[in-house]
Amino acid sequence: MKNSFWIYTFSIVFLSLVLIVGGCLVQKSEESNKEQNVYPNRPIEVVVGWGAGGGSDIFARAITKPVADKFSIPINVKNLPGASGTAAGNYLLQQPADGYTIWAMTTTFTINSLLGRLQHDYDEFIPLARIQHDTHAIQVSKDSPFQTIDQMVEFAKEYPGQLTISGSGSPQSGSPGFDEIVVTLFEEAAGIDLNYVPFEDAGQMHNALLKGQIDLIIEEFGPTIKYIKEEKIRPLVAFSDKKIKDFPKLPIAVEKGWDVTLGVWRGLMIKAGTPVERVKILEEAFQEAFEDPGYKETERLRYWNLRSQYLGSEEFSKALKEEMVLYEKILKKLGYIK
Repeated sequence: MKNSFWIYTFSIVFLSLVLIVGGCLVQKSEESNKEQNVYPNRPIEVVVGWGAGGGSDIFARAITKPVADKFSIPINVKNLPGASGTAAGNYLLQQPADGYTIWAMTTTFTINSLLGRLQHDYDEFIPLARIQHDTHAIQVSKDSPFQTIDQMVEFAKEYPGQLTISGSGSPQSGSPGFDEIVVTLFEEAAGIDLNYVPFEDAGQMHNALLKGQIDLIIEEFGPTIKYIKEEKIRPLVAFSDKKIKDFPKLPIAVEKGWDVTLGVWRGLMIKAGTPVERVKILEEAFQEAFEDPGYKETERLRYWNLRSQYLGSEEFSKALKEEMVLYEKILKKLGYIK
């Protein structure tokens, strides 16, 4: 009887322990699953298709800092230069569609897509947000004989192809960059013919202008603002549909009847197939980051605030499709695509 009692008691105790341990394991498993479903709960990687220190790199680091602070997670910026910015896009598509890899990209996405440089189709990406839209201007050196854009256009009409204008691009690539596209639109709108010469290095381009080796440049305000303030470089017209607050006397394209308002934009993309709820979380987080004082200060210092405009996922996608149609026409005119 005693043995039976102790066997019975041991069995009850053992069974109780099994149930307690099992319950704890189930609870831990449920908590673990719940934790895994919380997004984001680990570091996010943002890839940039250009080198460290450039405009796209500065943009990526500035806009991701407030997002990292919001979620209390690291956001690591990874520079993957190469193939006109497409190396970063191809890298993105090699990662899982889980929202932990983001591509910080620019207007070159549209050009590369139309030229067939991307190894993947447009619908393999989800446009997340367009955060920054820069403003370009035709600029001359202080020694230029042109005091106004009207004087320059008048000369160009009288002497077609004699004025040299430069913008960013790769002379070796044999393919167009964004600046050449804007210049082509300007030539068409103004009825002139300019000689376009691309520069891979913006600093060299600025020096060439100051030395009188080229007549004009198409450039954003940020990179040349030092020279503009020192009155070594003078903007003649801004490609904008709104007056520039910092340059109230500077004419804008639409005032001259030229519908040329394109500017380099910078935005974010993720891989198609990313869960909708994660897309929404990221979209809202970056919209908050757009209003963050730290990011706004970077915007101001880089003169990105001249045309500060946030587009969410749906609006960004629509804008990209419209841009594709416009750029395709220009690239056909330039002979880069049939």
